[in-house]
Amino acid sequence: YINLNPPTVEEKQETEAHKDELSQPSTPTPTINGKKQVAPIITSAAQDQISAYVSGIFEDGGTCTATLTKDAKTVTKTSEGFKNVSYTSCAPINISGLLNEKGTWSVVVNYQSSSSEGTSKAITFEVQ
Repeated sequence: YINLNPPTVEEKQETEAHKDELSQPSTPTPTINGKKQVAPIITSAAQDQISAYVSGIFEDGGTCTATLTKDAKTVTKTSEGFKNVSYTSCAPINISGLLNEKGTWSVVVNYQSSSSEGTSKAITFEVQ
């Protein structure tokens, strides 16, 4: 069924509100100390490797730092960021042999470059 009736008052109001919304300038990317704030995304975490990427930026040379925690133990390992299609990838962060305690570990990935910085949401994974 195709509605060929003229638009209702509500439909006209919604359209005008949407036009007004589109005409507003977009929200600028937040910056702190002149650096663009980004949010790395962890795509996989296991007892041997952490993988992540950073959307919204396209650059080489940044540093990806994985910080893994379990109880009072902390393990930190880094890799380099590189351009990948339309975003920045972190080279896989090899943690093979570093996690000697079995159980649930938490990991966050921090990204730092001359122009961008940010930290991912924490995720957990099991070491067996």
